[in-house]
Amino acid sequence: MFRALLPTLLVACQAGGPQTVTLSGTAFVFGGQGEPVVGARVGIAEWPEIVVTTDDLGHYAVELPAGAEATPWAEADGFAPMYLQTFTPDSDLDQANMQLVFSELVEVYAILAGTELDPDTCQIASTVSRAEIQGLSMDDFVAVGDHGIEGAIGWGLPELPQPLYTSEFGSPDLGLAGTSLDGGVLWGNVEPGVYEVRAEHPDHTIDTFVATCRPGRFINAGPPWGLRELL
Repeated sequence: MFRALLPTLLVACQAGGPQTVTLSGTAFVFGGQGEPVVGARVGIAEWPEIVVTTDDLGHYAVELPAGAEATPWAEADGFAPMYLQTFTPDSDLDQANMQLVFSELVEVYAILAGTELDPDTCQIASTVSRAEIQGLSMDDFVAVGDHGIEGAIGWGLPELPQPLYTSEFGSPDLGLAGTSLDGGVLWGNVEPGVYEVRAEHPDHTIDTFVATCRPGRFINAGPPWGLRELL
């Protein structure tokens, strides 16, 4: 599986740097109680030869060249294919978790948002999340309840469309001008490109993330990554 990576690894070795890093996480059901998605296929968009299957706990781990761009994706029967943010890890990176959304729920959310999904664009979602949830086990992560920071404003470079925020119950709310305690923020029908996604809050410093938009992608940069509060 890693034969195609050998030229990159040889360059890294010759340069005296780390050869590979491990990127790992858990695929679980969005909106549930952390139920794992068993048997999901997980891969890296930039490295199509790297594809693994989640185990009985929904866990996955992949190895890739250190410092390489990596956009994890996951797919499973009954769920919409999902992408994460684009990472550039130079050391092992864990909790790159996949919140898989039932295909029917994506359609419902589009209706609630008052939009029709354009297959020539991409969709971006994230959660402006509290620092306290970072490093938690999946059980503790679920037990926390609301993960979000209320009152944050989302934006991006280059400029993104007007964001839509989710209510405390996790559904799109056209009446909100900033995040609720759920922390959810959505950008619909984003033109293809690479975006630095940001959020501002008067009392919290929020990390940015890179969204690599390609036609038809649904990017969900969820906690503990995405728009997360900096420690």
